[in-house]
Amino acid sequence: MYVPVLCAYAVSFPLEQIIFPNVSIARDLLYCEEIYLAVPANHPLAEKEEVCFNDIKNEIFIGYNSSTGIASTIHSAIARKTDSDFRLKTIFSANEPNTITYMVSKGLGIGFVVENPSLYTTPVKVLPITDLSFYHPIYLVWKNTSYMPPAANEFRQFILCNRKLRTPGIRPSF
Repeated sequence: MYVPVLCAYAVSFPLEQIIFPNVSIARDLLYCEEIYLAVPANHPLAEKEEVCFNDIKNEIFIGYNSSTGIASTIHSAIARKTDSDFRLKTIFSANEPNTITYMVSKGLGIGFVVENPSLYTTPVKVLPITDLSFYHPIYLVWKNTSYMPPAANEFRQFILCNRKLRTPGIRPSF
């Protein structure tokens, strides 16, 4: 429950002590997914090239379950734009983005999605949100105190050396 909130606010302290009190965990940022808005192809917002929060705050949403890390990222970004009592009108919450884009495509609401064209297998329009520029971080995580075979270490180094940080200004804080 605390991990997404801490990541969203980039709080710096020994997070691994909360999650795995007896294990030393290391991590490094692989990339950050920018979050966009998906609307049905026939929705009035689909005529726009971008939206702002005021354009969408009264819409019906298909959202993520609170147990997903991306839900906390979204809620934290919205909380910075509104008062503490504001809630999106969410009619359904899902665990994975394909469900969200499918329901959006059927006209059941609009939803937040990450920049991943493979998710858009149904007719939706994906729009940037000009005043809610927010990102969902993806990390490579490993146990720091456990033996890792040389092949695993080399693979980890290969991944870290060849990652493409599409958001170079965003770095992990801990």
